[in-house]
Amino acid sequence: MFWLKSCPHCAGDLYDARDLFGGYLACLQCGHYLSELEELAVGCMSAAAPETGLTKPEAGEYGVFAGLEQSEILEQVS
Repeated sequence: MFWLKSCPHCAGDLYDARDLFGGYLACLQCGHYLSELEELAVGCMSAAAPETGLTKPEAGEYGVFAGLEQSEILEQVS
């Protein structure tokens, strides 16, 4: 799956993949690997989500980011 123009570093395209350690999201353009916090801020979960039982959170379900919009979360993560 691809997320177009969603990379928090370069606004490039993200893709999901998996290796021996599980699923991850990475940018096609700059190669940046997203942390779990960045995945939440972007609003997508990696390929590991089905095995961990994690689901895409609703707006404001990010603990310290509760009540913030996606753009405000991305500002704090960057």
